[in-house]
Amino acid sequence: MTAITAAGNGNFSAGGTWNGGAAPGVNDTADPNGHIVTLDGDVTCQQLLNAAAGGYFLLSGSVTRTINASMLCGKAGVNLIGVDTGQVLNVNIPTGGTMDTTVAAQCINQQGGDLNIECGAGAVINNTTNYTIISQGSGALRIGQSSIVTFNCAGAAGALYAVRMERR
Repeated sequence: MTAITAAGNGNFSAGGTWNGGAAPGVNDTADPNGHIVTLDGDVTCQQLLNAAAGGYFLLSGSVTRTINASMLCGKAGVNLIGVDTGQVLNVNIPTGGTMDTTVAAQCINQQGGDLNIECGAGAVINNTTNYTIISQGSGALRIGQSSIVTFNCAGAAGALYAVRMERR
């Protein structure tokens, strides 16, 4: 697995967005590296990672996108992906994959669009510090699986959740 970091703001599919001149592939880790990377098409890679402040993956306009990858939020105060009104995000976590938040951040912040998460066998939605998925809009949230999905939650007095929903 090769870690590919963004060199600047731009489209995920554009080689110029990424250090090394090529978009991340199936076996790579994609990191926006403090930049805004627009998901201009469906994405299949090993992992989406956010390790630097100020960077994230963006859905732009009324779109439907599918992501096939494990996800890791590794920087405090950073959302990996936001889903807004009029947008649909389909996330397929592979067999044995994870959606993991180890810092005070969210992997997915759903603020109005629809979010569909499908998990392969043995997938883990892991939360050790904050919310892995925060759902606070009027869109639909669906979590399905082909086998058992493990939700790991840690924290004092039940203050932390793998999924938090605030319908308004």
